[in-house]
Amino acid sequence: MLRAILRWWWLIVLSVSLGVGVGYIVRSQQPDLYFSEATVIVGADSNNPVPTGVDSTVLDAYSVLIGRNSLLQPVIDDLGLNISVLDLMELMSLETNRSASLITIGITDTDPERAAAIANRIVDELIRQTSDRATLLDLEFINSQIEDMQNQINNLQSQYNQLVQEAATITSAFELNQNIEDRGEIEKSIQELRTLLLSLIENAPRSEIQVFEPADPNYFPLTANSVRDLLIAGVAGGVLALLTIVLFTYFDDRLQWDEESSAETILGMRILGPLGIIPRNKLPLYVESMPQSIETEAMRQLRARIALAAGGDMPHILTVVSYDSGEGKTLTTANLALESAQTGLRTLIIDGDMRRGDMHEIFQLPNMYGLGDILQSNEPLANLLPNVLLDSGYENLNIIPAGRSEADPAALLGRTRLNNLIDLLSKRYDAIFIDAVPTIGGSDSVFLGEISDGVIIIVNARRTRLSSLRRSKDELMAAPNVNILGVVFNRVRLQVTSKYNNTYYRQTPALTPEKLSREMARSGSGLFGMRRHIITTGRGERLFSVSACAARLGVKRRTVQGWIETGHLQAESRFMRQWIPESAIDMVLSQRITTVEPPTPASGVSEESPDSSNGTHGTPGDLRAQREAILDFVSRPNKSDSEN
Repeated sequence: MLRAILRWWWLIVLSVSLGVGVGYIVRSQQPDLYFSEATVIVGADSNNPVPTGVDSTVLDAYSVLIGRNSLLQPVIDDLGLNISVLDLMELMSLETNRSASLITIGITDTDPERAAAIANRIVDELIRQTSDRATLLDLEFINSQIEDMQNQINNLQSQYNQLVQEAATITSAFELNQNIEDRGEIEKSIQELRTLLLSLIENAPRSEIQVFEPADPNYFPLTANSVRDLLIAGVAGGVLALLTIVLFTYFDDRLQWDEESSAETILGMRILGPLGIIPRNKLPLYVESMPQSIETEAMRQLRARIALAAGGDMPHILTVVSYDSGEGKTLTTANLALESAQTGLRTLIIDGDMRRGDMHEIFQLPNMYGLGDILQSNEPLANLLPNVLLDSGYENLNIIPAGRSEADPAALLGRTRLNNLIDLLSKRYDAIFIDAVPTIGGSDSVFLGEISDGVIIIVNARRTRLSSLRRSKDELMAAPNVNILGVVFNRVRLQVTSKYNNTYYRQTPALTPEKLSREMARSGSGLFGMRRHIITTGRGERLFSVSACAARLGVKRRTVQGWIETGHLQAESRFMRQWIPESAIDMVLSQRITTVEPPTPASGVSEESPDSSNGTHGTPGDLRAQREAILDFVSRPNKSDSEN
């Protein structure tokens, strides 16, 4: 899953950016919001501002009371707000601090002063409504207490008066003293009750809720909320992208090249490796146009792995197939065959796609007569071969185009004449590459696979589906004699440090011998230039740049520069560049290089002449002359046109 995320990182970035962008646009079209809050304290009165501790149910009751219509509607009417109670509740937020018995009323509005006014008015209405009810309850309690105390005082006063009357009739000193003590206690009790009654009246509570902190206008908009909204929009876009990647990865069965994977097979077939993405200006024969590139090196390594898959030797006849067109089958066949020809093998390409074959287009050859025509004809194959074998323009490489036959390709390939043709060609060429019809186009590829020593399947690493590869395998394996060597992943972004492409794969010189030859040919023309590597002085002597000298001697630039610094190679400076005279280079060559005589062959063994070859070896040279004659014929104007 991590690899899928890394592969689709751009989708995540795009989704997050779109989410933030849409959130910003939506937020920018909305007015700025301001927030004000007022706080009340519950459980305090005017005489005791410190709360004595309030039960949580009391705070919850007041919170519910704040959201009632009976409290909010007077606020709306008093301030002239053109909103409903539900709208006001959406603007309002409540926060309760149970440990401090505090309730905070917050208002969010587009006007900072109006937000503060609404919050303060809600607090005032809450205090007014609750204070009226609390005062009424307190007065009822106080009146009941005062009445009880007054009754007690009246009873004590009656007892006191009774004791005074009894004192006038008492004759005993003991009883008189007892009467006096009783009256003193009654007077003391009456005095205490009166004092308690006055204290109760004076300390009667006025209210249970008071303003702790009023609301003040806040002229700074809620930027924090704006940032929060943008973050939420970005996260939502990222989550949506991740879900898309998960679903796409789960349902997508397109083949993906995984460089780090340890898998060596796919569907039971060997993975032969990757081929790179070729620049358009290097197509189609990139083996010839960019020989030192990593893509060409991948083609060379592919050829070696095909040989290993075939048991150690390159298959004499190799068929290249794919599931559908556009996956690089023909291009791979052409470059694989050209690389084989560059190694000195007599190589032949057969365009076996008689439905939509275009191998001749790659080599810029005519398609006048080809495989379909020779298979349809009943004439001897040996007589027809000169008509279909074309010189590709490259040494050791010939081509048989698809031809123009309108017969059924499957019927032509099913004839024994194809086997006879392959037997005849196998005697003349060291390597034969067949560009077959895609398996989606019919059973043509099966017939070509049966006459081959091996078959490789080309898949597009970014387009071919696993189900398509499975159908290609099943189509080929339906024949008993088809040998599938493996699968090649095409259009892969190659890495120099990959397990299929070693970092030390080829040295690229700063100036190739071909460019050096062209420079030497035109060294006498033109003036000095920053891009020139060989110039001629007024004395007629040629001067070589450091790169040209390195190419001439077959060494690296730093080696030449080291020789210049040590004085082993003479150089002179002109126009901020170092130039080496040709005479100095010849002197180095005379000192460093000695000729070695070739070994004398043993007695009785005659050295084979370069031209002493059998008739089959002379075929490529004859075909090259034939190709030139054909192209000359095609390029000549029509006789009727010349007459006009």
